[in-house]
Amino acid sequence: MQGRQILAVNIVALRMERGMSAERLAEAAGVHLTYIWRIQRGGASVGLDKLDAIAEALGVTLSRLLEEPATAATPAALKRGRKKKNIP
Repeated sequence: MQGRQILAVNIVALRMERGMSAERLAEAAGVHLTYIWRIQRGGASVGLDKLDAIAEALGVTLSRLLEEPATAATPAALKRGRKKKNIP
């Protein structure tokens, strides 16, 4: 698993464990909601200051955000994309 994906999986898992919405996390970390969404999809390059803010908002250490997840399961947030329209 690559760094961005590890970060994405951990943020989604930690946020869900805490019953925290992406909106609440963004507000607590002082970042825009779309930035959190991009991070959760593994599509954003995140600076150290932002990682610190996100870790603090989640109540974990920075190193916890970057730990390899114990399971290989990928949260649905990483699998989501635009839904295909069913056009007959």
